[in-house]
Amino acid sequence: RYRATLQAALDCVVTMDHRGCVVEFNPAAERAFGYRSEDAIGREMAELIVPPDLRESHRRGLARYIAGGAPRVLDKRFEIEALRADGSRFPVELAITRIDVPGPPLFTGYLRDITERRRAETELRESRARVVEAGDAARRRIERDLHDGAQQQLVSVAISLRAARARIADDPIAASALLDDAIEDLAEGLAELRELARGIHPAVLMEGGLEPALRGLVRRSSVPARLLSAPAERLPQP
Repeated sequence: RYRATLQAALDCVVTMDHRGCVVEFNPAAERAFGYRSEDAIGREMAELIVPPDLRESHRRGLARYIAGGAPRVLDKRFEIEALRADGSRFPVELAITRIDVPGPPLFTGYLRDITERRRAETELRESRARVVEAGDAARRRIERDLHDGAQQQLVSVAISLRAARARIADDPIAASALLDDAIEDLAEGLAELRELARGIHPAVLMEGGLEPALRGLVRRSSVPARLLSAPAERLPQP
């Protein structure tokens, strides 16, 4: 049963003796590292599957433990890189335990290829970064639209109102013209704000659905456009 379990394990199981040589190499390890079991057994594990820049620290750690030092990596899960037979490196999750058997120490490493997990994590980080960048760009666009559009219109309204107040006593006609200008600027500012609000979250999209919202875009298009077709049914909110 032990042998069948070892052979069927999906994770790599590599056992090493106190000299650092491989004494067990299961089929999952053969598939992951590209060595046959008979070729791996008897070889130093550091030369076999440990990347060159990590070999000396591996050897020093083993020697320190054999000499009576406190273990630093036993019975812990950690991520590290391993080396295939073709020289390529790949990330693994590794746990090392000491086997409870008589005689010199034996150590078993349980390794799992986490290449796909790392790729998924990278894609997730990149997608989150894209979402953040898109949100920042949208906020900058809103700030720019407010500053260059409605804000300028409201500033013009304030200037016209102050000028009208200053002239209303001695020149009512001019003051009336200034008030007309203020009313026009205020109307344009309100139109800018409505347009901005539609760009952020169009009310017609929530109330009427996709087709009315698209027809509204067509009507406001600065270039000639027409709507060829749109789904008639209501789609999920996202």
